[in-house]
Amino acid sequence: YQKYLWNGNEGNENTLQILLLANKPTETVYFGYYKIKTVTVTFNENYPGSNVYTKNINKGSSLGSEMPADPQRIGYTFTGWNTEPNGTGSVFSSSTIVNQNITVYAQWQKNIGPELQIEGYTGEYDGLEHSITVGNLVEGDTVYYTKDGDDWTLSNPKFKDAGEYTVYVKVVNPNYEDRTGSATVKITKRDITIKAQSATKAYDGTPLTASGYQIVGGSFVEGEGFASVTVEGSQTLVGTSDNTIKGYTFKDNTKAINYNVITQKGTLTVTKATVEITITADSATKVYDGTPLTANDYEMTGNLLTGDEIEVTVSGTITDVGTAANEITEVKITHEGTDVTENYNITKVSGTLEITKREVTIKANSETKVY
Repeated sequence: YQKYLWNGNEGNENTLQILLLANKPTETVYFGYYKIKTVTVTFNENYPGSNVYTKNINKGSSLGSEMPADPQRIGYTFTGWNTEPNGTGSVFSSSTIVNQNITVYAQWQKNIGPELQIEGYTGEYDGLEHSITVGNLVEGDTVYYTKDGDDWTLSNPKFKDAGEYTVYVKVVNPNYEDRTGSATVKITKRDITIKAQSATKAYDGTPLTASGYQIVGGSFVEGEGFASVTVEGSQTLVGTSDNTIKGYTFKDNTKAINYNVITQKGTLTVTKATVEITITADSATKVYDGTPLTANDYEMTGNLLTGDEIEVTVSGTITDVGTAANEITEVKITHEGTDVTENYNITKVSGTLEITKREVTIKANSETKVY
């Protein structure tokens, strides 16, 4: 019971002041009592299968030291009591004044597990499968993986072809909050440098070609490679030109996305030839007839190279009795209209033009007369 001061018919909880006078030396004071009402605080630990218990206290008072010990929950940290299960109500503590029956709910924060150590992979295409690694796991951890953020699986994705792939990780453990992270598998293309074959020959009138090639940088993964390489280039005349890789195809087991092919040109070189030929001008003779004697034909010893053509100019003339040289004044050898004379060592042999005397018989006239 709670004691109240009582004065006359009216009781209150305030201090009563009594004034004693000479003409009123005494005063009667009455003390009234009323029955105190108790209220109940219900504590709900607020998780499946958890405990519920109560504490009774006087209305208008707080629990103080009667506040129950903090509850325990595996994998969680207790953060306090609240008048709503989801924590949106009022905070309840040992100093909270309680005027009516009330239920309060434990609030929990899931424990944070050790930080994940997620490592990706970066490397050149090597024909092998690669994946991320997840470290710093603890007992009870289950690791889930996804490439798109939606379809989670227990299988760690593996990647073989060149590209950049992000893998997301979620680690679930009943004792901790879910731990998440991501890492990247980056596989770069493998560089292959190929060079068209170079070739050299002396001029022979036929085109110089070379269809071969060499890998001069990088290498294929074992068993992979080119199915074919197309090389185009041609040089016929003395000089140089490019021999160029125009295209290539891969073997069936070789993917273009895994290789970066760099092409280099080769060189086709045709050098000057030294073909020996002799050009001999024709010789001619005749009896003097008062007209010039010429002979424009010639004979050639040796052979022209394939596709070459020769033009020979023979100069010589004589009219009177005697001899004169029939000379080779110009020799020009061409290949499809291009002068290729430089590839020949030409010996020029002159012929002879000869005019012989014309025989004339003079016969004196005969005459007859009578003596």
